[in-house]
Amino acid sequence: MLWQQFKQKSGRRVVITGMGTLTPLGNTLQANFDGLLAGKTGITKIPKERFPEIDEMPVKIGGLLNEDLEKWYKIMPSNRTSQNAFGFIGAYKAMEDSGYKPKTAEEHERFGVIMGTGTSTGRNIFETAEEHERFGVIMGTGTSTGRNIFGIYDKFFRANNSFDVVHGGYIEETDIHGITNAVSRYFKTKGPVGTITAACATGQAVIQEAYRNIVLNEADVMIAGSAENVVIPYGLRGFATLGAINVKDNDNPEGAARPMDESRMGLVASDGGNGVVCEELQHALKRGARIYGEVLGYSMNCDGYHLTRPTASGEGIFRTMKNSIEMAGLQPKDLTIVHAHAAGTREGDIAEMIAIDRLFGENRPYVTGCKGNTGHMMCTIGTYHCIESLLSIYYGKIPAIRNLKNPIQVNGKLLNYVRETVECDVNYVVMNNVGFGGINSSLVVGKYKNN
Repeated sequence: MLWQQFKQKSGRRVVITGMGTLTPLGNTLQANFDGLLAGKTGITKIPKERFPEIDEMPVKIGGLLNEDLEKWYKIMPSNRTSQNAFGFIGAYKAMEDSGYKPKTAEEHERFGVIMGTGTSTGRNIFETAEEHERFGVIMGTGTSTGRNIFGIYDKFFRANNSFDVVHGGYIEETDIHGITNAVSRYFKTKGPVGTITAACATGQAVIQEAYRNIVLNEADVMIAGSAENVVIPYGLRGFATLGAINVKDNDNPEGAARPMDESRMGLVASDGGNGVVCEELQHALKRGARIYGEVLGYSMNCDGYHLTRPTASGEGIFRTMKNSIEMAGLQPKDLTIVHAHAAGTREGDIAEMIAIDRLFGENRPYVTGCKGNTGHMMCTIGTYHCIESLLSIYYGKIPAIRNLKNPIQVNGKLLNYVRETVECDVNYVVMNNVGFGGINSSLVVGKYKNN
């Protein structure tokens, strides 16, 4: 493959030297990995104090975060919304974990940031609507950006006959690049920059782009982070309308997310913010950085088929797994773990298992997934997958799949599902993410080896 040849020629390798996380399981790396190993879940009933309208919602459960955002708003230089704060926190913690503090002008110029999210705002726009007593109108649209928002504005303007309906912070709060702007300004990055949205593959796409920036010698250090703030009324109602979310287990939040199980009834939505620090290997070694693992390969494609469903054969995710493993210079037999996307949807999970079985056959790597614990953190789940996989490499432990009682069979056989925590030497992991619009993405990370 071209990229494999190019990275060999460049001699530049990319390692992960810092990680930060904010999820329904906890606000630290340790709390998250301990929670995964203990089989805990962060999915709960949404309290009425959080959303007064929850009784009218078809979805009454989700993964909520327990973090005081006000203290973070005080240090964020701009774009202070809840979703941007989630991403900022993940990036901040990753940088803190890495110990990297650029000092010279050149170091700042070789230091960049790539962030990702899915929508441009969260709860904030609804608070604005409530101030104008038009909450129901925005709820009826189901989106926060695009042509609809101008229709909303038109309705507001005609109803109020006043331009005051658009408050002064509107642009700052709805700018999708705001999440990147806040991180870049705080850390004074002057290298490559960008904001990516790729549905539920976003969290992986930011790492892929950071990798490219470093291998292409455009940067030595890159923050790659992502955020999701979907557990809000319009988000939950929107996914329920699409038929993708579990609306039948509102009285059973702990058992509602059942990835890879025959009884799965749809995804359970969660909020989150995650970040990693990608660094050129020699740069990391020179400063004595801790290395969690190495980024080795990736691939992304699109089904060109359907908004919410994959092809039945899982052809797209099959090809991304295959291509990412080839880019890493590996063969399927070399992989220790497949971290499945496995959101708990009827069509998605079985298609992915078919693709895994087709690619790996009798090699039988361990198959795991975290969404029974964390819920589906949408646009930041890919970054979290990377964090969890690197912790498995670092500690030599693979968390079990929560709520897996009757696993999916492929051609009458079971894959090598992780039913109990496994302790073993973890060398290589391939992670999958599948997003609305037919996006498929895979990322390969491995144990750092000095060769």
